[in-house]
Amino acid sequence: MRAAIWGCRGSLPAPGPGTVRSGGNTTCVAVETAEGRLVVLDCGSGIRLLGDALAADPPRELDILLTHMHLDHVTGLGFFAPLFMDTTVRIWGPRLGSPTLAESIASYLSPPLFPIPF
Repeated sequence: MRAAIWGCRGSLPAPGPGTVRSGGNTTCVAVETAEGRLVVLDCGSGIRLLGDALAADPPRELDILLTHMHLDHVTGLGFFAPLFMDTTVRIWGPRLGSPTLAESIASYLSPPLFPIPF
């Protein structure tokens, strides 16, 4: 298993020279299993950079696990390149009841909060 931290900052992204050592993007960790499966933990702003790194050779499928629905854990989802490629992306997260997880994600990734509908 291999893990790469693409974001580890809390609440507010602050990328730049002053945060290179401690991390400037919000939570996103990529885990590759021994079998080669990719599991992404949270979709903070760091997921955009992960998506850019995957764009040249995108995986056929991957799983995303959202630990909870705070904005700093989902803010990068709409900017994750594999969502717009021929990649099967399964999103797992907390059982929210009403609204469902899918409805919560769709409400965030739709106008007026996001420029295109989910």
